[in-house]
Amino acid sequence: MKTAKTNLYYGGEYQKLTEAVLRQKQRDKMDKKEFAFTSRTGEKKLPINDANHVKAAMGRLNSTHGIPADQKPSVAAKISRKAKSLV
Repeated sequence: MKTAKTNLYYGGEYQKLTEAVLRQKQRDKMDKKEFAFTSRTGEKKLPINDANHVKAAMGRLNSTHGIPADQKPSVAAKISRKAKSLV
């Protein structure tokens, strides 16, 4: 996994953000348990393998396409459980 550093303009100043970046080969090797959602066809969405990805998954849940609305509460609960386990 590679870490990308980005500058974000927020509140009148630039702040450095660090976000985790996964390459496609790394995503393919990850177990489906390391994702907040896996579709019936095997498509994996919202990796939650580390703290940075858990934080990103929390913020992107509602804008992620392909997760049925009726399953979003259980996906949110899975992300929340993972966050608590990392503390």
